Amino acid sequence: MANPSNKGDKISTRRRIGKAQARDQLPTLVNAVAKGSGAIEITEYGRVVAMLIDPKEYAWLLAKSQIEPTIKLRLCGSAVLLGDLADLEDASEQISNSITASINKTASEL
Repeated sequence: MANPSNKGDKISTRRRIGKAQARDQLPTLVNAVAKGSGAIEITEYGRVVAMLIDPKEYAWLLAKSQIEPTIKLRLCGSAVLLGDLADLEDASEQISNSITASINKTASEL
């Protein structure tokens, strides 16, 4: 799906308006967006709290957000579990027993 704004990955925002003013001018703003004037940022105390955007632009953004990345990122030091969780628990118990046996042997030699 092509970007409806034709400006790469950026939404074409042409207007920023306060919440109270947007409330007073909502029908006019809706008509402007419907006619292709671009997205409108609605602010409260200078911070953007909502956007009024064209349905085609919204559909494009929604579709873009659901695309799975082609590169799967992994955290450094992360591991992939192969096999059953029970196998992991058995291996963990074996390691624990081995460490306990080693500690007991060292303690008996002192």
